[in-house]
Amino acid sequence: MDYQKILENFQKIGRLIFLRKHVDGSGGNISLRIENCIYITCRGQFLNDIKYLAKLDLNGNRLNDYEPSSEWRVHVGIYNKNPDIKAIIHTHSLAPLLYCEKLKSDVYEFTIYEARYFVRKAKILDFYTPGSEELANEILKNLDDFNVFILKKHGLLILGKDLWNAFDILERVNFEMEYKLWLEHIIS
Repeated sequence: MDYQKILENFQKIGRLIFLRKHVDGSGGNISLRIENCIYITCRGQFLNDIKYLAKLDLNGNRLNDYEPSSEWRVHVGIYNKNPDIKAIIHTHSLAPLLYCEKLKSDVYEFTIYEARYFVRKAKILDFYTPGSEELANEILKNLDDFNVFILKKHGLLILGKDLWNAFDILERVNFEMEYKLWLEHIIS
Protein backbone atom coordinates (compact mmCIF):
# COMPACT_ATOMS: atom_id res chain seq x y z
CA MET A 1 0.00 0.00 0.00
CA ASP A 2 1.45 3.36 -0.97
CA TYR A 3 1.75 6.32 1.40
CA GLN A 4 -1.15 8.25 -0.18
CA LYS A 5 -3.60 5.35 0.36
CA ILE A 6 -2.39 4.93 3.94
CA LEU A 7 -2.83 8.67 4.58
CA GLU A 8 -6.35 8.61 3.07
CA ASN A 9 -7.38 5.76 5.41
CA PHE A 10 -6.01 7.66 8.42
CA GLN A 11 -7.90 10.77 7.29
CA LYS A 12 -11.22 8.88 6.98
CA ILE A 13 -10.85 7.21 10.38
CA GLY A 14 -9.57 10.42 12.00
CA ARG A 15 -12.56 12.43 10.76
CA LEU A 16 -14.98 9.79 12.05
CA ILE A 17 -13.28 9.69 15.45
CA PHE A 18 -13.42 13.49 15.65
CA LEU A 19 -17.02 13.81 14.43
CA ARG A 20 -18.19 11.11 16.84
CA LYS A 21 -16.56 13.15 19.64
CA HIS A 22 -14.15 10.42 20.72
CA VAL A 23 -11.37 13.01 21.11
CA ASP A 24 -10.96 16.48 22.55
CA GLY A 25 -8.93 19.03 20.64
CA SER A 26 -5.72 17.54 19.34
CA GLY A 27 -5.97 14.54 21.67
CA GLY A 28 -5.85 10.93 20.57
CA ASN A 29 -3.74 9.11 18.03
CA ILE A 30 -3.85 6.39 15.42
CA SER A 31 -1.22 3.98 14.17
CA LEU A 32 -0.90 1.21 11.61
CA ARG A 33 1.75 -1.46 11.23
CA ILE A 34 2.69 -2.43 7.70
CA GLU A 35 5.44 -5.04 7.59
CA ASN A 36 8.37 -3.58 9.58
CA CYS A 37 7.11 0.01 9.62
CA ILE A 38 4.70 1.90 11.84
CA TYR A 39 2.72 4.86 10.54
CA ILE A 40 1.45 7.04 13.38
CA THR A 41 -0.29 10.39 13.69
CA CYS A 42 1.92 13.30 14.61
CA ARG A 43 2.16 15.11 17.91
CA GLY A 44 -0.40 17.92 18.25
CA GLN A 45 -2.22 17.03 15.04
CA PHE A 46 -6.03 17.17 15.09
CA LEU A 47 -7.48 13.83 13.97
CA ASN A 48 -10.02 15.56 11.72
CA ASP A 49 -7.21 17.28 9.82
CA ILE A 50 -4.41 14.73 9.31
CA LYS A 51 -2.00 16.13 6.72
CA TYR A 52 0.98 13.79 7.19
CA LEU A 53 2.13 10.79 9.22
CA ALA A 54 5.26 9.98 11.14
CA LYS A 55 6.95 6.76 10.05
CA LEU A 56 8.90 4.61 12.52
CA ASP A 57 10.72 1.32 12.42
CA LEU A 58 9.89 -1.36 14.98
CA ASN A 59 12.55 0.04 17.33
CA GLY A 60 10.87 3.45 17.36
CA ASN A 61 13.49 5.12 15.15
CA ARG A 62 12.11 7.84 12.90
CA LEU A 63 12.08 7.07 9.18
CA ASN A 64 10.88 10.54 8.14
CA ASP A 65 11.01 14.10 9.48
CA TYR A 66 7.62 14.15 11.26
CA GLU A 67 7.39 13.99 15.06
CA PRO A 68 5.25 11.04 16.19
CA SER A 69 2.56 11.18 18.84
CA SER A 70 3.90 11.28 22.39
CA GLU A 71 2.32 7.82 22.83
CA TRP A 72 4.64 6.22 20.24
CA ARG A 73 6.39 4.04 22.85
CA VAL A 74 3.11 2.32 23.69
CA HIS A 75 2.41 1.64 20.01
CA VAL A 76 5.91 0.32 19.29
CA GLY A 77 5.81 -1.96 22.35
CA ILE A 78 2.43 -3.42 21.37
CA TYR A 79 3.44 -4.07 17.76
CA ASN A 80 6.64 -5.77 18.89
CA LYS A 81 4.94 -7.98 21.47
CA ASN A 82 2.05 -9.05 19.24
CA PRO A 83 2.65 -8.99 15.48
CA ASP A 84 -1.02 -9.93 14.87
CA ILE A 85 -2.03 -6.42 15.94
CA LYS A 86 -1.92 -4.17 12.90
CA ALA A 87 -3.77 -1.05 14.09
CA ILE A 88 -4.14 0.97 17.28
CA ILE A 89 -6.61 3.76 18.01
CA HIS A 90 -6.26 5.86 21.16
CA THR A 91 -9.13 8.19 22.04
CA HIS A 92 -10.45 10.23 24.95
CA SER A 93 -14.02 8.91 24.68
CA LEU A 94 -16.10 10.40 27.47
CA ALA A 95 -18.59 7.59 28.21
CA PRO A 96 -15.95 4.91 28.98
CA LEU A 97 -13.99 7.36 31.12
CA LEU A 98 -17.06 8.26 33.14
CA TYR A 99 -18.39 4.75 33.50
CA CYS A 100 -15.10 3.13 34.56
CA GLU A 101 -14.71 5.58 37.46
CA LYS A 102 -17.50 3.84 39.33
CA LEU A 103 -16.35 0.27 38.70
CA LYS A 104 -14.57 -1.63 41.46
CA SER A 105 -13.08 -4.29 39.19
CA ASP A 106 -10.10 -3.86 36.89
CA VAL A 107 -11.83 -5.96 34.21
CA TYR A 108 -15.06 -4.97 32.48
CA GLU A 109 -17.16 -7.75 30.89
CA PHE A 110 -19.34 -6.44 28.07
CA THR A 111 -23.06 -7.24 28.23
CA ILE A 112 -24.61 -6.07 24.95
CA TYR A 113 -24.48 -9.01 22.57
CA GLU A 114 -22.40 -7.45 19.78
CA ALA A 115 -19.81 -6.02 22.17
CA ARG A 116 -19.73 -9.26 24.15
CA TYR A 117 -19.20 -11.25 20.94
CA PHE A 118 -16.61 -8.99 19.28
CA VAL A 119 -14.81 -7.48 22.28
CA ARG A 120 -15.67 -9.65 25.34
CA LYS A 121 -13.82 -7.67 28.00
CA ALA A 122 -11.67 -4.61 28.66
CA LYS A 123 -8.80 -4.06 31.07
CA ILE A 124 -9.20 -0.99 33.27
CA LEU A 125 -5.87 0.54 34.24
CA ASP A 126 -5.19 3.14 36.90
CA PHE A 127 -3.79 6.46 35.74
CA TYR A 128 -0.25 6.49 34.35
CA THR A 129 1.37 9.49 32.71
CA PRO A 130 0.41 9.48 29.01
CA GLY A 131 3.25 8.28 26.80
CA SER A 132 5.26 7.01 29.76
CA GLU A 133 7.27 3.82 29.92
CA GLU A 134 5.18 2.82 32.97
CA LEU A 135 1.97 3.01 30.94
CA ALA A 136 3.54 1.02 28.11
CA ASN A 137 4.74 -1.67 30.54
CA GLU A 138 1.34 -1.98 32.21
CA ILE A 139 -0.37 -2.44 28.85
CA LEU A 140 2.24 -4.95 27.68
CA LYS A 141 1.73 -7.03 30.85
CA ASN A 142 -1.92 -7.46 29.91
CA LEU A 143 -1.63 -7.68 26.13
CA ASP A 144 -2.27 -11.41 25.82
CA ASP A 145 -5.74 -11.16 27.34
CA PHE A 146 -7.16 -7.84 26.13
CA ASN A 147 -7.61 -5.79 22.96
CA VAL A 148 -9.34 -2.91 24.78
CA PHE A 149 -7.78 -0.87 27.56
CA ILE A 150 -9.62 1.82 29.51
CA LEU A 151 -7.02 4.17 30.94
CA LYS A 152 -8.51 5.97 33.94
CA LYS A 153 -8.56 9.75 33.64
CA HIS A 154 -7.01 9.42 30.19
CA GLY A 155 -8.81 7.43 27.50
CA LEU A 156 -9.23 4.25 25.51
CA LEU A 157 -6.68 2.15 23.69
CA ILE A 158 -8.15 -0.13 21.03
CA LEU A 159 -6.13 -2.82 19.26
CA GLY A 160 -7.29 -4.24 15.94
CA LYS A 161 -6.37 -6.28 12.91
CA ASP A 162 -6.75 -3.16 10.73
CA LEU A 163 -7.91 0.44 11.13
CA TRP A 164 -11.57 -0.30 10.36
CA ASN A 165 -11.64 -3.24 12.78
CA ALA A 166 -10.18 -1.03 15.52
CA PHE A 167 -12.74 1.70 14.75
CA ASP A 168 -15.57 -0.85 14.89
CA ILE A 169 -14.39 -2.01 18.32
CA LEU A 170 -14.17 1.62 19.48
CA GLU A 171 -17.77 2.23 18.44
CA ARG A 172 -19.00 -0.94 20.19
CA VAL A 173 -17.18 -0.07 23.41
CA ASN A 174 -18.47 3.49 23.41
CA PHE A 175 -22.04 2.40 22.60
CA GLU A 176 -22.13 0.00 25.54
CA MET A 177 -20.73 2.55 27.97
CA GLU A 178 -23.21 5.21 26.81
CA TYR A 179 -26.01 2.66 27.15
CA LYS A 180 -24.94 1.84 30.73
CA LEU A 181 -24.77 5.50 31.72
CA TRP A 182 -28.22 6.23 30.23
CA LEU A 183 -29.71 3.10 31.76
CA GLU A 184 -28.49 4.05 35.23
CA HIS A 185 -29.78 7.59 34.75
CA ILE A 186 -33.22 6.37 33.68
CA ILE A 187 -33.48 3.82 36.49
CA SER A 188 -32.34 6.19 39.24
